[in-house]
Amino acid sequence: MKKGMKQLLSMALAASMVVSLPMSALAEDGGADSGDTLVASVTGLEQKFSPFFAASVDDVNVTDMTQAYLLYTDRVGDRF
Repeated sequence: MKKGMKQLLSMALAASMVVSLPMSALAEDGGADSGDTLVASVTGLEQKFSPFFAASVDDVNVTDMTQAYLLYTDRVGDRF
């Protein structure tokens, strides 16, 4: 009895996946031109995306784009 239920459940899940795949392709609001995706192309990454250990300019640029700066201060301590 358990084997039959497992097979039925697996067939139902497989059928739902088969049906949902074409439906996601037909969605109107998604796609490559949705405008909320950041795409960056660089050539010299050394994969050290830390502000402390970045070794190349491209690593620093990626770090600047992805790190959240919680507090900016200038040389006299004023926030800007």
